[in-house]
Amino acid sequence: MFQDSTGRGRRVVIDRVNEDGSTERLNHDQTLHDANIQEDDTVSFAPEATAGALHPQLRQEALARARSQIIAYAQAHPGFQVSANNHLVPTDYLLQFHAPGFAPPLEIGGEPQPIDEHEVYLALPGAFPMQAPQAIWQTPIFHPNVDPQSGLVCLGDLGDRYRPGLDFGKLCQLLIDIASYQNYAVDEGYNKAAQEWAISEQGQIAIEQRGGQCVLRKLIHEVQTPPQLNIKRLNE
Repeated sequence: MFQDSTGRGRRVVIDRVNEDGSTERLNHDQTLHDANIQEDDTVSFAPEATAGALHPQLRQEALARARSQIIAYAQAHPGFQVSANNHLVPTDYLLQFHAPGFAPPLEIGGEPQPIDEHEVYLALPGAFPMQAPQAIWQTPIFHPNVDPQSGLVCLGDLGDRYRPGLDFGKLCQLLIDIASYQNYAVDEGYNKAAQEWAISEQGQIAIEQRGGQCVLRKLIHEVQTPPQLNIKRLNE
């Protein structure tokens, strides 16, 4: 049981978080083993919500905070343009920015095409800030962590590391880093073709030539650099 600020007891619920971001509520009477939860599965624990559990004022404050942080980032970064569905407390944004990235190949088996212009739709759902915002690429992009069909992004603060106190200025920078291959995960992803290309020698060369992060170089450096040992003499 979870005890809220009023001292009222609320049952803890567990959701299985699927790869596409959807959730599946587990039976409260089952163990994790009975629910077939595997070692690498992601689960979310939270107090059971009831209708109206999220106070409207808290949501309004979170929306206003997100707006303020996005505007502050745009003002500090010329070329980063923001449109929204509301002037006071937006829930939907269209972010436009420049970043050296890649669009899908023109033909199957071809090389990704260099691009520099990006548009990302950012939606703050009804359960925000308890539920993560959704970032959906509107312009074509070839990236391991962006779904090639829907454009949905799942990485870092938009994935299993989301917290209600997310800084939206950092989120704006995360989107730029994703577009420019400064931030990407190659061990898993939404786009298998982009994943395989990104870890290939040819892909890594292309990414590095456009200023992106070469993960192979980083891995080689980690292997060649022995860990520092902190050895102290033990007193007898």
